[in-house]
Amino acid sequence: MTNAWPFPWPQPAIAQYTALRVNTPPEINGLLTKACWQVAPRSPRFSDLINGQPGIHDTRAAVLWDDDNLYVGYWIEEPFVEATLTERDALIYENNDVELFIAGQDAYYELEINALGTIYEVLFIWEEAFERARYHLQPEFDQTKLGVRPFDGVGFQQHPRGKRIGYWNWDFPGCAVPYTLMARSTIAGTGTEAGALRSLCLGKASKR
Repeated sequence: MTNAWPFPWPQPAIAQYTALRVNTPPEINGLLTKACWQVAPRSPRFSDLINGQPGIHDTRAAVLWDDDNLYVGYWIEEPFVEATLTERDALIYENNDVELFIAGQDAYYELEINALGTIYEVLFIWEEAFERARYHLQPEFDQTKLGVRPFDGVGFQQHPRGKRIGYWNWDFPGCAVPYTLMARSTIAGTGTEAGALRSLCLGKASKR
């Protein structure tokens, strides 16, 4: 993302957030009632990606971390909870959903989930970086595998970095985001020390 980005989120406008470290992994059950989530600082209210205005309904998030994983919780105000898609990796952004993007230098990870618990999960690598960043030498990024195909984007298809290669066969275990696999995909280093920086986009797709 640069200052020339056509949307209202140039580099200086990107929010900074400090995630809390936890000693005990939070239970992954869809509930945010445990003390770790209650004391975690919540993000500002989500804003519209296109116009930069606060969302119609209040959505916020919090991030926790430990030595192994990142954990993300969302508080969603949604009077019209709707979901129809149940197949893994269906285009659930056509329903209402929440989304997590983790960006690296030459690749990014996307996780989405709708109200039925359907998951959409993909790793994207920028085509221009595939050989330069030596992805082609790693067996897990073999482009002939099932679930690997070119991707031009959704809506905003003229991205400054060009086209992407999508790996719909790239699935992290459960709903955890482990550092070791992030490092293998080079979307982030293994840095688990306090003060490590990561580039995250936390979002919500709403059809109303």
